[in-house]
Order: sequence, then C-alpha cells, then structure tokens
Amino acid sequence: MRLFKDLWIGVKILLLLVFFQFQGVQEGVAQVRRALLIGINEYNSNNAVGEWQNLEGAVNDAQSVASMLKARYGFKSRNIELLTKNAETSRKGIVKAFEKITEKVESGDVVMFYYAGHGTQVRNSSFYEEDKLHEAIVPSDGSKGIDRYILDVEMNHYFNQILDKGAQLNVIIDGCHSGSGSRGKLSIESYKTRYVPSSALDIKKKFEKSVSLAERGAMVLSAAHDFQLAKEFKDLNNNSHGAFTYALLKAMQTGNANEPVANLHKRINSIMKYHAIPKQNPVIEVSSDRASQPLFGGVSDGGQSEKLMIGVIDAKEDGYLVLDGGYAVGINKGSKLVKQLDNGDKVEVEVESVNGLVESVGKVKSEADYGKIEAGDLLELDGWMIGGESFLTVWSPDAVFSEAELKTLSEEVQRLKSDMITLVKDPVEEEVTHLLTFVNNEWVLVDCCGSPEVKLGSKLTAKKLRNILKAEKCGKVASVKLFVNFPPPTSLLTKLKQSFGDNSSVQFTTSPSSANYILTGSYNSGSGLSYGWVHAHLDAQKSQQAGEKELDQDHPMPINSDWQSLKDGVESVTGMLVDHALQLGKIKSWLTLESPPSTFPYSIAMKNANTGAILDGGVLTSGNSYGLVLVKNVELYKQWDEQNQFVYVFVIDSHGGMSLVFPTANSGLGENGIKQMGLKDGFYIKEIPITGPTDIGVVPPYGTDNLIMLTSDNPISDLSVFQSVGVKHGTTTARGSSPVKLSALEKLLQSRSKSTRSKPERTPNTWSIEHVHFTSVERNND
Repeated sequence: MRLFKDLWIGVKILLLLVFFQFQGVQEGVAQVRRALLIGINEYNSNNAVGEWQNLEGAVNDAQSVASMLKARYGFKSRNIELLTKNAETSRKGIVKAFEKITEKVESGDVVMFYYAGHGTQVRNSSFYEEDKLHEAIVPSDGSKGIDRYILDVEMNHYFNQILDKGAQLNVIIDGCHSGSGSRGKLSIESYKTRYVPSSALDIKKKFEKSVSLAERGAMVLSAAHDFQLAKEFKDLNNNSHGAFTYALLKAMQTGNANEPVANLHKRINSIMKYHAIPKQNPVIEVSSDRASQPLFGGVSDGGQSEKLMIGVIDAKEDGYLVLDGGYAVGINKGSKLVKQLDNGDKVEVEVESVNGLVESVGKVKSEADYGKIEAGDLLELDGWMIGGESFLTVWSPDAVFSEAELKTLSEEVQRLKSDMITLVKDPVEEEVTHLLTFVNNEWVLVDCCGSPEVKLGSKLTAKKLRNILKAEKCGKVASVKLFVNFPPPTSLLTKLKQSFGDNSSVQFTTSPSSANYILTGSYNSGSGLSYGWVHAHLDAQKSQQAGEKELDQDHPMPINSDWQSLKDGVESVTGMLVDHALQLGKIKSWLTLESPPSTFPYSIAMKNANTGAILDGGVLTSGNSYGLVLVKNVELYKQWDEQNQFVYVFVIDSHGGMSLVFPTANSGLGENGIKQMGLKDGFYIKEIPITGPTDIGVVPPYGTDNLIMLTSDNPISDLSVFQSVGVKHGTTTARGSSPVKLSALEKLLQSRSKSTRSKPERTPNTWSIEHVHFTSVERNND
C-alpha cells in the first residue's frame, strides 16, 4: 500500500508540474490587458509660477476608471498601474511608469492609458505642426516650470514603442488643451476647469515628424477640442468628476463592452448633452476600421460583455462582504449580486452600503450560505438599482421688489432705447450682446466679450447704465443688444417656493452655476412683465451670435418654456410656471435614466427614404422623409442570448412634448416583440422597419428631438408613461392611464412621470434604454 501511495503522490506532483508549465505557456501567449491610469488633484506649490488651481475630481476619475476596467472589461488588479499620489505623479514618476509599461508589454496585449488632470499648450516655433503648439499634460510638479510638462511628442514616443511591439493601444485624456482663457470660473456660471495658462516661453526645439497614433491603429479619445475647456462637476452622490469621465463611466456602465468604439463615443457625447455641460465636445481620433471595433478590440475576458462582475475583497464569518465596486460601476444600496455555484444554485448578496466610488459592503442573504463566498470570488449583478435622484434644479434672481416697483423699474429701462442700444424682448429668439441681471441684491452687467462683470449697485437708473454701456469697449459688437432679466416680484417667488416642497422633483438652488433652468423675466409693451424658464446654458446655444469659435451646442432639453404675463395674475403665472418646471423635471429624468448593462443587439435609427442612408443621430432636413428602423450590430448579436424583448420607441420633441411612436394603438398584442418583428426563417434580419419608410417628416418647430428606445423582457401595460404635454404651445397631449398591477420596471417608469421623488425600485437586469438625439433644420434653398 505504501508503494501505491508513494506512486500516487509522484503522479500528482507530475500532473501539477505539467499543469503549471501549461499555464505558463498559456499566459505567455494570452492577451494581457494592461493599464496606466493617472489622476492628479494637487498642484499648488510654494514654487508655483502664477495661479494654479487644485482639482477635486481627477483622483476620483482615475480610481473609478480602474474599478470599471476590472468590473466590465476583464482587467486584473496586478496589471493596473494607478498613480494618484504626488510623488507618483511628478514628471519623474510618470516617465518611470511609461518606461515600466513599455518594457512589460508584449505582442497581442491591450494597453489603456488614461490621464485626468491639468492640460495646457506649449509654444514651439520649430515644431512641424502649423499652429506651432504642443499639447501637454501637467504633472503634479508642473508648477515648477514648463520643463516639467510632458509634451505630446514625448508621450507619443512611448505610445509608438507600445504599437511597435504589436499591442493594441487606447489613449483617453480628460484635461484641457485650450490655447486661451484662464483657470477658474467661466463667469457667474462656474465650472472648475482642467486647464493651466500656456506659457509665453518658446522652447524652440525640433522633433522628427511621425505618423499619427490613429493611423497606426490606436484609439485616442479626448475630453474636448483644443479650443475648449474640460470641466469638473459633482454627480448626484456629490462626488466630483471630470464631466467627460463621468459620461465615459456612464456609457461604459450601461452599454455592452463589445459595442463599436464609435457608438461609445456618440453615447458619451449624448450623456454630456443630457447633463447640459456647456461648450465641451469630446473628440475621437481613430481609423474607420478601429472605430467599428469594441473599445478593447475584442470580446471581453470571461464573457463579461453582458455582465457586471464585482470582486470580493474580504469575506467575514457573519456574511458581510467588502466589495471591489461602488458608485463608479453602478452599484447602489439595494443592488442584488449573486455567486453561481457549480451545482447550479445561487448565493444571493444584497448591498447594504456604498463607501464611495470604488467600494461597497454587501451581506449574504441566507445564513445557510455564509462561508460559500470567499475573498477573490466574482459576483454577478442580478438586481439593478437606480442611483441618486435626478431632480430638476432651478434658480431665480433675488426677489426684493413689489409688482409696482418692477413696473416703475421697467419704465426706467425703456428710456435706454436709442440708435446704439436695442432692448431685447426674448433672449431665446433674439441676439443678445449684454445681459443685466439682479444677483445678491445688486444689478450685474456682463457682455459677450468675456469682459469682467460690472456691478451697478441696488438702484438702477437709465443714465447710469447708458454711460457704462457707452464706455465699455467690446470689439465683437457694433451696437448693444441688451436683455434685462427682471427679477420676480416677491409674491411670485414666495408662491413658487411654497409649491416645490422638500419631496418635489424640482428644487431651487442658491447658485445659477448649479441650475438647469433660470427663472427669467422679460418686458414688452404688449404683455408687460412676463416670466418663464430659460435653459441655464443658453449662452452655449447662441455662441455663434457672439462671434465665438464654438461648435453647435444643441441641448436635448427645451431651451425655454412659454412666457406667462403678470397681467394674468400671480396665481395664474405661478400655476403655469410650476406645471412647466415639473414637466421639465420629467424630461430630465427620462433623459438621464440609466439601465443595466445592455445585451440588446439592435439600435434605433432613422432611414432617409430618398437616399437609404441610416442616421443614428445628427441633422434631419425639412423636405426629406424618414422611417424608423432597428439596425442589428453583428458583434453584439454574437453575444446575445436571443431572449425575447419588447420594444418601445417614443420621442421628446424640442418643446418638451412626449409621445409614443411604436407600438401604435393599432398594433396587436405582442407585435412589438423582437422575435415577432425580426426573426425570419430562423435568422434575425439586419434591419427591422418599425414605421413606414416615409412616415416621419421634418416640420416646425425645428430644434432638438430626443428619440428613446426602451426594451424589456415583459410588455409594458401602461403606455401612458410615454405620453406627456410640453412646455410650449402646440405640443403633444397626454392619454389617461389604466389601473393595473405594475411590475418593478413599470413602477420605475411611472416614477419618471411623477412630480414627487419616489422610493427606489430594484429591477431585473432584463431591460435597457437607448437615447438618440436629432436636430431638425429648415432646408437652405440658396
């Protein structure tokens, strides 16, 4: 017996040796996913040159991206280099990290470089690019001089070494590359920006011209154009982020890990628009072939393209688990996670608390399952919880005047009219060069030139204002087009605030910088003083009128609501303003609704009836006819489990009206199921028409319309959740609802249409939502 025992021990040792040798060979040839992630918050130094502003969200961003790479894309902690401390993020530390990853990378590896922090430009009269400017990232010791900056050509040196080795490269940068402007607040409406002033020094250094990274197969994604500022803001859980990285994380969290990178870029851009980030457009540099591939070039390790996987950091004997994932990857209090056991059973875990962006605590639900989960296990997200409340924020100028005092004030303002000064009645429809508003109990004048604001005190006279406007030098305007934002009378603002209680979906904020809409007062001789809600970032809409170099910032939210005249009485004006604010809140709630990671392989698109072109966003021109189609993505289809999904498509128009497009009232029961629509002869077809080919025309009012597709494994019984009136005249009317028992998803959808905030509902992972926006324009016949 001893002989056989010794022989068996020898066999086991031999088998183990063979196993480990085989594993070594496998790891030598397998694709390794590597990441170098850098986040820098602290820049201030005693040796600083000029004013340098520390950031708040860059470290959060880098940590959140690391968490997302592990949860959704199969990256291992041992292959992620995360630099967030000052010693690590100095020029020396970053260069060392570049050298380290360049040395380790092998053919077939996937490399991700991510940077969050300040960016700038450096002048070089000997540079081969036409503008003679280098883009640069700014290390934590960058305030000591521009020799500490890391130029684009220096980073490209390392990136090209990675590409030379046959690795796939992805570069994502959340920092400014602007050549003008200054750090800090943009105006009254403040966003912290990731930009330091460019130096006047000319480095006069020659570099050899090289092929762009995109031409070599790399994907480069930047937070903004080189003439824009990359901004920071706080999310619904009060965590600071770069606005771009926030949108990137949301797109990665809710999309399929294998969607084409071009689609990911579009969704990032859409999310930023839905959150009304002004004057910032993400830029992608990528070849057409690479754009059609997933972010990391292929199917995610472990089939994670359809799942969110959360690692267990520590498992306690009492069933409590420390989890490697938090808000950044979509984990919220109440989220349900499961571990799949070999015998087919599941161990259920419920998240009891979230300790920030990258960590949470869960509890095994059944005491009988304690001990069945260990540190290092991966748990699958099985029950989706919506995160923080997405309520509408509004701001109003100070209300210290009575109706009679405002009438006298408006008459005084009318005395300004002259050949050189035009009084604007509607800031949405007319060009505005100067804005006068009442802030902190005094009148403040700002212009489109970016000049410092002028404070005029609490008492306003036409003579004082006229003298200031004459003295002001603003080369962008030939004459003054002044809009005066009249504050509301005290009686109106008091009633409005009383109407929005603590549990309302609309909340007043103390600063215009954190508002979605501003209560705006206008005057004209016919209706007198009128009030309405105007989008807080209207300046981004009208930037071309101010002569700025700026892209079209078409916001998906309505620009403004109808004006309500005080002549109708304070009660009437209050009622209409409340109704319109609540409707705007519903629209925002729909546009920011997040779904579980999507597994659905079809996307919604418009098809031009004349040309056959498929449009997944962009411009629709009057005179053309379109039809709605579902377009199959081949790569996503390969990963799909072919579970039947019911499809609902609705539109939110530029005036805020919401109406169901598909299914129609004449559709039969179940006709909107994807199997009924798309399965032909045992195969799912490439393109599924859901309207007639010419059913959709482009007519006034022109503007941005949001097309939204929702899919669910169960039919939605109450279709009234997809119907709602708008905030301007001539919009859709709503239909009534039916008293039926609702599923968790239906309760969630109904909460999008309520005027009060609701208790969060846990939903299954079997639904998705897709947002696409189109800008309708009148045909130019010139």
